[in-house]
Amino acid sequence: MEPTVNTIHSFAHAQNVRLDTYNQNNTNVYHVNSSSSYRPPLDRLLANIAPGAFHDADEACDLPKCHPETRAAVQENILSWIEHGDAQPKKLMWITGPAGSGKTAIASTVAEICQERGFLAASFFFSGYASSPYRRLKRRLITTLAYQLMQHERLVGLKDAVLRRIEHDPVVFQKRLKEQVEVLVLGPLRSLRLPRSNLPKVVIIDGLDECEADSDIRDGRPSTDVSGWRSKEQVHREILSALLQALDDPSFPFRIIVVSRPERAIKHFFELDERVASNTLGIFLDGSYRPDTDIALFLRAKFAALGLRYGIPQDWFNDEDIRILVEQASGQFIYPATIVRFITETGDPVRQLQLILRWRARVSESNPFATLDALYTRILQSSPDKVLAVKWIQAFRLLQQETPAIRSDESTLFIRSFLEVRQGQMATILGPLTSLMSLEGTESRMGFHLYHKTLVDFLVDPNRCGNLYVTEVAQYRFLRGRWYAIMKAQGFQVPVKDRRLQARFLDLYAQMPRTWPMVRFMDLHQPYNSVDVKWWLDCLGPVSTEHCVSHMLRFVHTQCPWYRCIPSCKVWRDGIIEYYLKQTGRPVPGKVVRFLDKFVKKI
Repeated sequence: MEPTVNTIHSFAHAQNVRLDTYNQNNTNVYHVNSSSSYRPPLDRLLANIAPGAFHDADEACDLPKCHPETRAAVQENILSWIEHGDAQPKKLMWITGPAGSGKTAIASTVAEICQERGFLAASFFFSGYASSPYRRLKRRLITTLAYQLMQHERLVGLKDAVLRRIEHDPVVFQKRLKEQVEVLVLGPLRSLRLPRSNLPKVVIIDGLDECEADSDIRDGRPSTDVSGWRSKEQVHREILSALLQALDDPSFPFRIIVVSRPERAIKHFFELDERVASNTLGIFLDGSYRPDTDIALFLRAKFAALGLRYGIPQDWFNDEDIRILVEQASGQFIYPATIVRFITETGDPVRQLQLILRWRARVSESNPFATLDALYTRILQSSPDKVLAVKWIQAFRLLQQETPAIRSDESTLFIRSFLEVRQGQMATILGPLTSLMSLEGTESRMGFHLYHKTLVDFLVDPNRCGNLYVTEVAQYRFLRGRWYAIMKAQGFQVPVKDRRLQARFLDLYAQMPRTWPMVRFMDLHQPYNSVDVKWWLDCLGPVSTEHCVSHMLRFVHTQCPWYRCIPSCKVWRDGIIEYYLKQTGRPVPGKVVRFLDKFVKKI
């Protein structure tokens, strides 16, 4: 069906008109929108998904996988439940286990197998330390699942049905998860009445425990306004309730796998609610799945491959070595995975293996992570400045979350520029730690990520990391010192060669007061002068200037006692006023004037 002549004629003198068409039951339905700011529903959806959370996304390329022939029993149980689901009425599976037990490796391997067999409907892999903030927040979970479902070739007509719903309710992306499930998933599925035969079978959600508390992201950055935030436990319960809502609807034909640590809110949801517990198949990764056998198989295969790679006789390791390492692992797959990376990194596997065997710790029932802690401690101590190495790791973890507006490879370069005091310092401090983290790239592109969350768990627990522990106060004192040093040097102490990146990084540096609580970055007890203020203002781009200036003035002024302003407040106030009058030819922005007037007596 084409638009009639009369239909087209009726828009003959209209401006900014857009005709969109969807096909429903072989009939084209035309929608007209005369707004110049109109955004097609597909564009709206694409702007609200997290493509890095797909199991096969480039960002998720480092997801661990099960070594061939390992974890076979648990994989078989999961795949049998997926494939022969008609014989198993429980439509929800919870895979859980302690840190380092291989949960994500199992989930990503099962996702790949399901995709190959046509079983996978959608996936979402949360990550608390991904460069993209949307892999650690709930807000793009349902939209990302809906996008994958509508792209599936067997779900014919779902794409048009979803886009019609977005056209009808374009603010659905700002609604609660239960409304998003209804609008973007259940409503479209009901309208299609798809036959149950030959459909994909499962949705996989990994790392639920790494989904963080609510935050408001504006302009690509988390906002410091915490009003209306929800706790991490509340967010976990909201996600699980939304998934249960989908499973309870007869139109939803898929099973759901949730993978997480057994954190309190998640555990209570699955075990204390009788209705949920009766409809959930739980898999706990304990000794019943024979992890020791799989760990031994993994180590033998990896050591044999290293022998071939370096031309070492195959007797460079023996059965006793394997037995000791398996005992040290205590069922935690992260332990042998870290060992293999450590043994590989120097090109001398024989020497590195002997180091590992000498480092072994006593297996402790009171601390199930004792052997892993000992391994982390020894590796971190190989850095020439082990405490600075910990500060750098924590700085990368914290700062990487605050620069999502730029590509992740540039984010790493920015953080390196912020931290380095001399050329090559990062390679010196973190180079010996490549078994714990990936740090690769060039002068224009670089990536950084920790291999496993257990390293952070270790570093934030003083009982586990001992003299490597860096308090939160000390960490932020370090970051404030770097922020102040860069201001005083009027630039990064190791210059960025690419001028475009240099300008961009300086703007990011200058915006830190707006994107972070200033108390973490600005030490008001340090001396500042008008040159510092002018340089800071020169670094700001025109779009962010007013917001950052207002935020800076508010911060420094609220630190003043009631009876007078501190020296830093006067320096920043006078410097900003002078900059606006002399450099831009404009008065101070209205918001700032009103703010200053409010406290004129105090000033």
